[in-house]
Amino acid sequence: MWSEHISKRGRPIVHTGVATRVEDGVASVEIEKLSACDECRAKLLCVGGHGRAGLIRAECLEPLGPGDRVRLEMPPAAGWFAVLIAFVLPFILLVTTFFTLEAHGAGELVAGLAALLVLPVYYVLAYTQRNRMARFVHIGAYRMNTGERGTL
Repeated sequence: MWSEHISKRGRPIVHTGVATRVEDGVASVEIEKLSACDECRAKLLCVGGHGRAGLIRAECLEPLGPGDRVRLEMPPAAGWFAVLIAFVLPFILLVTTFFTLEAHGAGELVAGLAALLVLPVYYVLAYTQRNRMARFVHIGAYRMNTGERGTL
């Protein structure tokens, strides 16, 4: 089923990591920072390049245990959905709030502050809906090499 989901949507987005916890068919995976991130000039602007590993929850598609090195796969459409939720919609909300308030007589300072204050509200609402949105973002975890254990 998972491979059919991937093949219908093109090449999957792939990342590697180490399973830190496995519970009820869901693995918490600490993704590894790529070595290229250290040399990249844009690492300060990059969401993923803050010098720390990220923690991802993924569906176990094979039996996994803590310490297993895993390959995470996600359909490209799920990646675009995440970009939409994390960046595109907040930007549209920010710009719309600013111009709407300014058009209704609020000054630039008030409109700008209100537009900035709308963002935390948006992200809190998005956070509260994370389980609902998780239905659209499917991340699968496969064991990389049988018997190989990663280090944290």
